[in-house]
Amino acid sequence: MKKKIIAWSVTLFLNCIILLAVVPGVAGQPPPDDARYFPTGFVVRGEFLRFFDRYGGVETFGYPLTIVFEEEGRLVQYFHRARMELAYPEGSSGQQVVLGQLGEALAAPEPPLAEPSPSLDRRFFPETGHTVESAFLDYFEARGGADLFGYPITEMMVSNGRVVQYFQRARLEWHPDNPSGLRVRPGRLGEIYLDQFPPPSWALDPSSDENYDLEPSHVTALDVVASVSHPFAAQDEPQTLYVFVYDQDGTPLQGAQGRAVIHFPDEDREITLPEANELGLSWQTFDVGQVPVGETVAIEVSVSYAGVEGTTQTSFLVWL
Repeated sequence: MKKKIIAWSVTLFLNCIILLAVVPGVAGQPPPDDARYFPTGFVVRGEFLRFFDRYGGVETFGYPLTIVFEEEGRLVQYFHRARMELAYPEGSSGQQVVLGQLGEALAAPEPPLAEPSPSLDRRFFPETGHTVESAFLDYFEARGGADLFGYPITEMMVSNGRVVQYFQRARLEWHPDNPSGLRVRPGRLGEIYLDQFPPPSWALDPSSDENYDLEPSHVTALDVVASVSHPFAAQDEPQTLYVFVYDQDGTPLQGAQGRAVIHFPDEDREITLPEANELGLSWQTFDVGQVPVGETVAIEVSVSYAGVEGTTQTSFLVWL
């Protein structure tokens, strides 16, 4: 599905682009056999795949890191940011997919706090005695809340130079350098847990999957979407180019490599883009310089992945 977005304001433009990247089901649907192959070599299928799509896909969970295997009496599958479990939740009459409590396994819960005074951008959870607020609260409530992430077990804190908060099943992180809409991200708790508590070696081998009958989907075409942070830019202000890369099925392509040629009125300037992250997103900032007011600056983007090339264009207007 081609994503053609026309932006007339920074906020509207970026929100539209990011929505296409992270909303479940927008970028590709499950194949008829209800299974999907991922770049890590593993397959997600059945109830796990439906849960994956329902709660945000790659943006929420990352890629699968193991096959489905039995651990402590439950069928589980690890992802970069989570562990999915097929369990019998309390009050349920049947098996359901839930997230494993990796937050509690990797972080010591802080003592509960007294309930603070009411606030519109803060919510207190008496179940654990902690609050969630501001951008973390917005993300938490939009993505499934306590049903998905569990209750907060710490307040916001600084860890390794980054603001984070632990929940029973997740860790939310603040990434201020990311584009708007992607600044709150789940931490890679699944990956961290596997490093500390390795599973059987065969669980890390995709070919050990007894149902490994899905052929890898080969990339035959690239869908490249580009935007800028300031469609109407001022002279000498920083401008950021954002590029999303998908395959023919709408799967984001981590590791895609790109470059851009910026056509300024007096010269062409080429910039190299960092490798795309797991959302298929790459970005680079550059200076507008002394472009005359009223001039349109065109940008040509070319991207390559596994020998396949893709191109797109975007532009911005230099204004007051």
